[in-house]
Amino acid sequence: MRQMSLAYVTHQSVKHAIALYNNYHYSNNTQGTYEIDIETLHFQRTDALEDSQITKARQILSNPLPYDTYGFTVADPRQPMAVALGEDSTSVKLDIPRISAPIAAHRTHSLNRQPRGKIRIPLKELRDLAIEMDEREQQYPERRSGNWADRFERFDLMVSEAGKGLRKEDDVLELEDIKHLIGLPGSGKTTLLVLIAVWLGLHAYKAMFVFPSIEVARQYMADLAFHQVKVGMLVGQGDETRRRHADNIAEAIAAIGNNGGFAYSLEQAEVFGLNCVLPAFSTADMSLWGFGYAPCNEVLQGGGKQGKMKKCLCPLWTMCGRNKAQRDLLDANIWVGHVRSLDTQISPHATYEQLRYFELIARTFDLVVFDEGDMVQKVLDDYGAATLSISGSERSIHRVILEQILNRFARGENYRLFDRDIELYSRDLAEFGNHNTSLITTIHNMSASRVKERYENQLLTVLTDC
Repeated sequence: MRQMSLAYVTHQSVKHAIALYNNYHYSNNTQGTYEIDIETLHFQRTDALEDSQITKARQILSNPLPYDTYGFTVADPRQPMAVALGEDSTSVKLDIPRISAPIAAHRTHSLNRQPRGKIRIPLKELRDLAIEMDEREQQYPERRSGNWADRFERFDLMVSEAGKGLRKEDDVLELEDIKHLIGLPGSGKTTLLVLIAVWLGLHAYKAMFVFPSIEVARQYMADLAFHQVKVGMLVGQGDETRRRHADNIAEAIAAIGNNGGFAYSLEQAEVFGLNCVLPAFSTADMSLWGFGYAPCNEVLQGGGKQGKMKKCLCPLWTMCGRNKAQRDLLDANIWVGHVRSLDTQISPHATYEQLRYFELIARTFDLVVFDEGDMVQKVLDDYGAATLSISGSERSIHRVILEQILNRFARGENYRLFDRDIELYSRDLAEFGNHNTSLITTIHNMSASRVKERYENQLLTVLTDC
């Protein structure tokens, strides 16, 4: 509702709207569908029959809104293409000739899959699965042994019952609605999570496992893939995010062995690829093609209006190493990743509708597991709330104003003040500093107990009337 009516998000804004509503009908000597008390906000119908607009609004609100579609088309690899190295009309364009190599067909995520409901996992099957995993790892002595069967026998799974305390679960682990897995460090939580992930993957369930970091997710991905689970990595697709993850992987590889990582690698490192493969199919001078540049959605090909070239999807997305992570998700039963990656836009190569991964997961997945729930909550809090340090820290806006602006005027750049606009701007900044000093003084002299009692159990925002 807040997204659909951004004008009415505070108590005062609702009261203002009611006042306008009542004044409109009073001025026009008419009667609305409802009588609304501006003080109590109580709504009462004025007639027994519902207004047709109310009926229509209820129908709209009771149905999900349709997603917008991308409207892109995939470039035909059998026809010449081009790539613009910039967004300006005068940007250099590099020709990509016809591609005769076989290319895999485009596929998309299924949006019609229905979650399978309650999940019942027999503990006997988890025990047998742990034994099977140990036997598989024994065939590869170079791998670190997980000792899954031994670890599985070292803990008891207890389930809480209202009014009865904890009950030992010996037969079946049921997953439905919200479940909390609680235990001290070393009690077996990780063992149980891995066994559950393998069991779900082998039984064709769709599950998302959210971990504290991408590096932790990569380690889990390597273990699951080794045990024959179809697993994919959900990772951010922005240029900065890609480069950061690639740098972290490079540093981890460089730390292996005694030769700076040369001739070494890490499992699943290939899902963090950066480079585009299009230059390999061109005979043009590619010296201007920047490292990491990839026009996945902006390949130019004829067919636009008035004979102009239009932007198309790259036909090599289905085989490009840069997009391996996104492409693997199409077939994966188990997804791993970081919670911030859930807010990534799904590529138009993988879906016709404009939606994000958390929407797809909420719509089609059977289970979502959050490892280290308190850390996930902290990340979401930091991600969802814009913060600004006003004063009292190295990065505060007050310090920036003093050192980068006002001090420059005082040191020797006061000639800039001949411009009256700059003079007025500096006056405003100085006034901000004065108000900031008064605010800090007021806070330091404020009675903490009185403020705590006044605003206890209230959600305080910047729109709160204080």
